[in-house]
Amino acid sequence: MSKSPNRLLDSLSANAFSTISPHLKIVELKFGEVVAEAGSPIRQVYFPYSGVISLVVELDVGAMIETAMVGRDGVLNAAPALDGKVSLNKGIVQSAGSAGTIEVNRFRRLANEFEPFRSLLMRHEQVLFAQSQQSAACNVLALRCPLCPNSGRESGFAQTVPL
Repeated sequence: MSKSPNRLLDSLSANAFSTISPHLKIVELKFGEVVAEAGSPIRQVYFPYSGVISLVVELDVGAMIETAMVGRDGVLNAAPALDGKVSLNKGIVQSAGSAGTIEVNRFRRLANEFEPFRSLLMRHEQVLFAQSQQSAACNVLALRCPLCPNSGRESGFAQTVPL
């Protein structure tokens, strides 16, 4: 039997989950809603139950590049909540849904109390980092790769790139 629609929370021990779950507030994630602003203090940590939050980098020219996505298998704002208290990314709801949120200071206390929870959060952050690296590589290749729909074949880059 599932404890939570969020897979990260669902993977917690019964003891850890029963301690954390009373502090989760369910919120609606509305399409286009900004739930984190790069460089701004964070107040909430989001555990999506449904929907998707895109992590984006804003460019000086006004465009945005998606660097990672967080869905019901993850968490948004975990690492900054544990230490920096400032969002490292802009988070925009890409697909509407819902999430369990928890206030930053309470989240930090619980993560410090349950080492396995903290360890799980750090592994998740490593996965997000790997996802953003892959995204960066794909964004570069999309400019030149003949296999990518937005590629510039006129650039003369015609070799197959192993992915």
